Amino acid sequence: MDSATLYQIRVKGHLDDALASSFEGLTITNQEDGDALLTGQIQDQAALHGILNRISNLGLTLISVNVVPKEDRANEPRDHDDLQEPGTKGDDPPANKFGSCRCACLRPGDWRECGINKEKRMNAMINHPDQIRRRILRIHGSFLLVLTTINTVLAMVGWATGKGPFALWHEEPFAAVGLFQAYLIMFVVGIALWFGSSQEKNLWRWNLVGLLAHLPPLAVNFIFADLFTSYHFEGTSIFSIVLHTVWICIETFAILYRGQTRQIVTSP
Repeated sequence: MDSATLYQIRVKGHLDDALASSFEGLTITNQEDGDALLTGQIQDQAALHGILNRISNLGLTLISVNVVPKEDRANEPRDHDDLQEPGTKGDDPPANKFGSCRCACLRPGDWRECGINKEKRMNAMINHPDQIRRRILRIHGSFLLVLTTINTVLAMVGWATGKGPFALWHEEPFAAVGLFQAYLIMFVVGIALWFGSSQEKNLWRWNLVGLLAHLPPLAVNFIFADLFTSYHFEGTSIFSIVLHTVWICIETFAILYRGQTRQIVTSP
């Protein structure tokens, strides 16, 4: 593209002020049908792909991408449904003044072929494995943040009052220090996983961080199995082993998962 092109991008759901601020330079219009239209001049394909990636990263569902031809820019871009000619149904509408459009409501980041004006040609790469990795990182990070917060509160209650599941730490305060350190480390890991999920590339490295974080506590359960038994913590140890093993398996899957990287090509 030699000059800026007027695009109309439709996403599922209304955008609040926080989300709208992520699309500076575009006009956001929340439609009565529940969708939102992002309209504005986009300089080139690199900028367009950046916006589409941002839509994916924010967890939004892309419905359609249309170029507004120069001869029609004085008119307000029409809705995706209005682009279909009378008597047509489904998600394969005929060509129209905004270009042929074969879009459907899909999962975030999972785009199908979107036709653009016959004078334009767009190529996009959709990295489905990274979408899976990003979701796992966010779920894992949220899980660690919630679990470590709850356990830290319970451990502090047990240490201070001698009540609750960690009442033992009231008599063994020195052991409580190590427990608090372990929870704090896992809390930081949870924050790191959320940070990693916002990255554009090499998400598998952050999945590796999530995997490695569970190896030390898993090893501790086996190394000090007799100690856990002597303090009647067998059930807690078994639960811990299962928990860490599950997350190690999930993160291993995320690292090894290849899936398919889809290429979207629209041509005249």
